[in-house]
Amino acid sequence: MDVLLVAHGKVLLEKIHFFVGASRRVLLTWDSVEAEPPGRPRREVSVAVLDIRFSSSLMAMFLLAVAEEEGNPTLSSAQLAERMDTNASLVRKLLIPLARAELVVCTKGRAGGARLARPAEEITLAEIYRCSTGDKPLWNCRSGDEHDCRIATNAQSYFAELTAEAERAVLGALGDRTLADGVRELRRLDGEGNPGGDGAGLRGVASSDRS
Repeated sequence: MDVLLVAHGKVLLEKIHFFVGASRRVLLTWDSVEAEPPGRPRREVSVAVLDIRFSSSLMAMFLLAVAEEEGNPTLSSAQLAERMDTNASLVRKLLIPLARAELVVCTKGRAGGARLARPAEEITLAEIYRCSTGDKPLWNCRSGDEHDCRIATNAQSYFAELTAEAERAVLGALGDRTLADGVRELRRLDGEGNPGGDGAGLRGVASSDRS
Protein backbone atom coordinates (compact mmCIF):
# COMPACT_ATOMS: atom_id res chain seq x y z
CA MET A 1 0.00 0.00 0.00
CA ASP A 2 1.53 3.32 -1.06
CA VAL A 3 0.97 6.22 1.33
CA LEU A 4 2.50 9.59 2.07
CA LEU A 5 3.06 10.72 5.65
CA VAL A 6 4.17 14.34 5.68
CA ALA A 7 5.39 16.34 8.68
CA HIS A 8 6.94 19.79 8.54
CA GLY A 9 7.04 19.59 4.78
CA LYS A 10 9.11 16.37 4.71
CA VAL A 11 7.98 13.00 3.44
CA LEU A 12 8.55 10.58 6.32
CA LEU A 13 7.05 7.35 4.96
CA GLU A 14 6.38 6.47 1.38
CA LYS A 15 5.28 2.85 1.47
CA ILE A 16 3.62 0.61 4.04
CA HIS A 17 3.63 -3.16 3.66
CA PHE A 18 1.14 -5.17 5.66
CA PHE A 19 -0.04 -8.72 6.07
CA VAL A 20 -2.05 -10.69 8.58
CA GLY A 21 0.07 -12.94 10.75
CA ALA A 22 -0.87 -16.29 12.25
CA SER A 23 -1.82 -14.55 15.49
CA ARG A 24 -4.52 -12.60 13.60
CA ARG A 25 -2.58 -9.38 14.09
CA VAL A 26 -1.51 -7.11 11.27
CA LEU A 27 2.24 -6.88 10.85
CA LEU A 28 3.31 -3.60 9.35
CA THR A 29 6.67 -2.85 7.77
CA TRP A 30 7.59 0.30 5.97
CA ASP A 31 10.08 1.85 3.60
CA SER A 32 11.20 5.17 5.08
CA VAL A 33 12.60 8.13 3.17
CA GLU A 34 13.57 10.59 5.88
CA ALA A 35 13.00 8.58 9.04
CA GLU A 36 15.54 5.81 8.34
CA PRO A 37 19.05 5.91 6.84
CA PRO A 38 19.41 4.19 3.45
CA GLY A 39 20.05 0.47 3.64
CA ARG A 40 18.64 -0.03 7.12
CA PRO A 41 16.32 -3.07 7.33
CA ARG A 42 12.64 -2.37 7.38
CA ARG A 43 11.17 -1.83 10.80
CA GLU A 44 8.25 -3.94 11.92
CA VAL A 45 5.41 -3.22 14.31
CA SER A 46 2.41 -5.26 15.39
CA VAL A 47 -1.00 -3.66 15.81
CA ALA A 48 -4.34 -5.13 16.84
CA VAL A 49 -6.95 -5.97 14.21
CA LEU A 50 -10.58 -5.08 14.78
CA ASP A 51 -12.61 -8.27 14.48
CA ILE A 52 -15.60 -7.69 12.21
CA ARG A 53 -16.52 -11.32 11.58
CA PHE A 54 -19.67 -11.16 13.70
CA SER A 55 -20.94 -7.89 12.25
CA SER A 56 -20.18 -9.09 8.72
CA SER A 57 -21.87 -12.46 9.26
CA LEU A 58 -24.86 -10.73 10.83
CA MET A 59 -25.19 -8.40 7.84
CA ALA A 60 -25.12 -11.36 5.47
CA MET A 61 -27.81 -13.09 7.53
CA PHE A 62 -29.96 -9.95 7.50
CA LEU A 63 -29.72 -9.85 3.71
CA LEU A 64 -30.70 -13.51 3.43
CA ALA A 65 -33.61 -13.01 5.83
CA VAL A 66 -35.01 -10.11 3.80
CA ALA A 67 -34.50 -12.08 0.58
CA GLU A 68 -36.47 -14.94 2.15
CA GLU A 69 -39.34 -12.57 2.92
CA GLU A 70 -39.33 -11.36 -0.67
CA GLY A 71 -39.73 -14.89 -2.04
CA ASN A 72 -36.25 -15.03 -3.61
CA PRO A 73 -34.37 -16.72 -0.76
CA THR A 74 -31.12 -17.62 -2.54
CA LEU A 75 -28.43 -14.99 -2.99
CA SER A 76 -25.09 -15.55 -4.67
CA SER A 77 -21.85 -14.59 -2.96
CA ALA A 78 -21.49 -11.82 -5.57
CA GLN A 79 -24.90 -10.40 -4.67
CA LEU A 80 -24.09 -10.47 -0.97
CA ALA A 81 -20.67 -8.94 -1.57
CA GLU A 82 -22.15 -6.08 -3.59
CA ARG A 83 -24.55 -5.13 -0.81
CA MET A 84 -21.92 -5.56 1.90
CA ASP A 85 -19.38 -3.51 -0.05
CA THR A 86 -16.79 -6.29 0.08
CA ASN A 87 -15.54 -9.09 -2.17
CA ALA A 88 -17.18 -12.41 -2.94
CA SER A 89 -14.21 -14.39 -1.65
CA LEU A 90 -14.63 -12.92 1.85
CA VAL A 91 -18.36 -13.63 1.76
CA ARG A 92 -17.72 -17.28 0.90
CA LYS A 93 -15.35 -17.55 3.88
CA LEU A 94 -18.01 -16.05 6.16
CA LEU A 95 -20.57 -18.54 4.90
CA ILE A 96 -18.46 -21.62 5.73
CA PRO A 97 -19.02 -21.59 9.53
CA LEU A 98 -22.63 -20.48 9.06
CA ALA A 99 -23.24 -23.50 6.83
CA ARG A 100 -21.36 -25.78 9.21
CA ALA A 101 -23.64 -24.60 12.03
CA GLU A 102 -26.66 -25.30 9.79
CA LEU A 103 -27.76 -21.67 9.81
CA VAL A 104 -27.50 -21.38 6.02
CA VAL A 105 -27.61 -23.80 3.11
CA CYS A 106 -25.15 -23.25 0.28
CA THR A 107 -25.52 -24.69 -3.20
CA LYS A 108 -23.04 -24.63 -6.06
CA GLY A 109 -23.58 -23.95 -9.74
CA ARG A 110 -24.71 -21.03 -11.85
CA ALA A 111 -28.04 -20.76 -10.04
CA GLY A 112 -26.52 -21.56 -6.66
CA GLY A 113 -25.91 -19.39 -3.65
CA ALA A 114 -26.85 -19.21 0.01
CA ARG A 115 -30.20 -19.21 1.79
CA LEU A 116 -31.39 -19.51 5.37
CA ALA A 117 -31.53 -23.08 6.64
CA ARG A 118 -34.29 -22.23 9.14
CA PRO A 119 -36.89 -19.47 9.47
CA ALA A 120 -35.44 -16.22 10.77
CA GLU A 121 -37.66 -16.50 13.86
CA GLU A 122 -35.79 -19.68 14.83
CA ILE A 123 -32.26 -18.32 14.49
CA THR A 124 -30.83 -16.41 17.44
CA LEU A 125 -28.12 -13.80 17.20
CA ALA A 126 -26.14 -15.84 19.74
CA GLU A 127 -25.92 -18.71 17.24
CA ILE A 128 -24.55 -16.37 14.59
CA TYR A 129 -22.07 -14.92 17.08
CA ARG A 130 -20.78 -18.32 18.23
CA CYS A 131 -20.16 -19.72 14.78
CA SER A 132 -18.65 -16.53 13.34
CA THR A 133 -16.17 -15.88 16.16
CA GLY A 134 -15.40 -19.48 17.12
CA ASP A 135 -13.37 -19.86 20.31
CA LYS A 136 -11.95 -16.34 20.14
CA PRO A 137 -12.55 -14.56 23.47
CA LEU A 138 -14.44 -11.30 23.62
CA TRP A 139 -11.25 -9.54 24.78
CA ASN A 140 -7.63 -10.61 24.64
CA CYS A 141 -5.51 -10.30 27.73
CA ARG A 142 -2.28 -8.38 27.26
CA SER A 143 0.73 -10.63 26.91
CA GLY A 144 4.01 -10.28 28.72
CA ASP A 145 6.11 -11.79 31.47
CA GLU A 146 4.83 -11.58 34.99
CA HIS A 147 6.71 -9.17 37.21
CA ASP A 148 7.47 -9.39 40.89
CA CYS A 149 4.31 -7.48 41.70
CA ARG A 150 1.09 -8.77 43.20
CA ILE A 151 -1.03 -6.66 40.87
CA ALA A 152 0.78 -7.85 37.73
CA THR A 153 0.76 -11.44 38.97
CA ASN A 154 -3.03 -11.56 39.47
CA ALA A 155 -4.17 -9.14 36.76
CA GLN A 156 -4.33 -11.77 34.01
CA SER A 157 -6.47 -14.12 36.12
CA TYR A 158 -8.80 -11.28 37.05
CA PHE A 159 -9.06 -10.17 33.42
CA ALA A 160 -9.86 -13.75 32.34
CA GLU A 161 -12.70 -13.91 34.87
CA LEU A 162 -13.96 -10.49 33.78
CA THR A 163 -13.87 -11.56 30.13
CA ALA A 164 -15.81 -14.75 30.87
CA GLU A 165 -18.47 -12.76 32.75
CA ALA A 166 -18.80 -10.24 29.92
CA GLU A 167 -18.99 -13.08 27.39
CA ARG A 168 -21.88 -14.67 29.29
CA ALA A 169 -23.69 -11.31 29.35
CA VAL A 170 -23.18 -10.84 25.61
CA LEU A 171 -24.44 -14.33 24.79
CA GLY A 172 -27.42 -13.81 27.08
CA ALA A 173 -28.39 -10.60 25.31
CA LEU A 174 -27.89 -12.11 21.86
CA GLY A 175 -29.72 -15.27 22.83
CA ASP A 176 -32.85 -13.24 23.59
CA ARG A 177 -32.91 -11.81 20.07
CA THR A 178 -33.74 -13.62 16.85
CA LEU A 179 -32.70 -12.78 13.31
CA ALA A 180 -36.32 -11.79 12.64
CA ASP A 181 -36.20 -9.40 15.61
CA GLY A 182 -33.15 -7.79 14.04
CA VAL A 183 -34.86 -7.33 10.67
CA ARG A 184 -37.84 -5.70 12.37
CA GLU A 185 -35.48 -3.37 14.24
CA LEU A 186 -33.74 -2.45 10.97
CA ARG A 187 -37.10 -1.57 9.46
CA ARG A 188 -37.92 0.60 12.48
CA LEU A 189 -34.59 2.41 12.13
CA ASP A 190 -35.12 2.81 8.39
CA GLY A 191 -38.54 4.36 9.06
CA GLU A 192 -37.06 6.80 11.58
CA GLY A 193 -34.38 7.84 9.13
CA ASN A 194 -36.98 8.36 6.41
CA PRO A 195 -40.02 10.17 7.85
CA GLY A 196 -43.19 8.69 6.45
CA GLY A 197 -41.32 5.55 5.40
CA ASP A 198 -42.30 2.01 6.32
CA GLY A 199 -38.98 0.24 6.02
CA ALA A 200 -39.45 -0.29 2.30
CA GLY A 201 -35.82 0.69 1.82
CA LEU A 202 -34.86 -2.79 2.97
CA ARG A 203 -36.73 -4.35 0.08
CA GLY A 204 -35.29 -5.22 -3.30
CA VAL A 205 -32.37 -7.22 -1.90
CA ALA A 206 -32.64 -9.98 -4.47
CA SER A 207 -33.84 -7.90 -7.37
CA SER A 208 -30.57 -7.50 -9.28
CA ASP A 209 -29.17 -9.99 -11.77
CA ARG A 210 -26.78 -12.64 -10.52
CA SER A 211 -23.08 -12.20 -11.13
